[in-house]
Amino acid sequence: MAPVVADSCRSTCDAESRAIWSTEYLLLHCEGFVVDCADGHLGLVADLEELDDGTVDLVVTGSDETFRVNSREITDFDPYAERVVIVAAPCSGSQRRVRDDER
Repeated sequence: MAPVVADSCRSTCDAESRAIWSTEYLLLHCEGFVVDCADGHLGLVADLEELDDGTVDLVVTGSDETFRVNSREITDFDPYAERVVIVAAPCSGSQRRVRDDER
């Protein structure tokens, strides 16, 4: 099942790359990608979890905290730059902090 992302999400994959690697595949394998928002750099994707509703939670590790971002929050995905952009900074909207026992 393809992960669900925000309707407004754009991907910079060109047609040739899409024939080989789908955006969905690349999103499911984006460990280590940079995560940014309008406020700046947030961290790196440390892990991913596919959810029953078809979305994916990205576990993002920042400089002093770890949090989850649902794929519905992604507004831009650039696999060439290894970069994910989300709607807002953590703790606003659906992002939530991850406790040590959830990692």
